[in-house]
Amino acid sequence: MKKQRVVKYTSVGIIATLIDYVIYELIIFLLGDASWAWLATMIAGIIATGAAYLMHSNITWKERDPGKFGIIKFFIWNILVKGKRVFVWTRLK
Repeated sequence: MKKQRVVKYTSVGIIATLIDYVIYELIIFLLGDASWAWLATMIAGIIATGAAYLMHSNITWKERDPGKFGIIKFFIWNILVKGKRVFVWTRLK
C-alpha cells in the first residue's frame, strides 16, 4: 500500500512539473520575449499547483477529506516553500 502511494505521489509530481514547464515555455513563446519570464513563472506555477492539488486529491489522497479549506492550505504551503526557494536562489546569485 505504501509503495503504491509513493508511486502515485511521485507520478503526480512529475506530471505537475511537466505542466509547469510546458505552460512556462508556451507563455514565453507567445510573448516572444524572455523579459516576461517572471510573469510566465508565476502563471505557470499557479496553474501547475492547482493541477497538482486536483491530481493529489483525486489520485494520491482520494480517501482523505481535504476539508473546507484544503485548497487554501495547499496553496499557502506551496507559496511558503516556493517563496523560500526563490529567496535562497536570489541570494546565491
